Amino acid sequence: MTLFEKYALDKSQVHFGSREELERDDIEYWKNTTVEERLEALELIRQMNYGNYSPTDSIQRISRFIERETG
Repeated sequence: MTLFEKYALDKSQVHFGSREELERDDIEYWKNTTVEERLEALELIRQMNYGNYSPTDSIQRISRFIERETG
């Protein structure tokens, strides 16, 4: 199961309320999650924004050596 499937929005459980109620509910939700669940949610957000890639695929090391004359 992918993260997208695991965290798909259940549209039958959508709650509408005031902004204050929703913010309070969000804070309570995240307080009651484990560190692993928070990291998993963070990884889902990263994948949504940047795709599923390996960071080493896109980072290249560029170096150049310059020999100086002494004196």
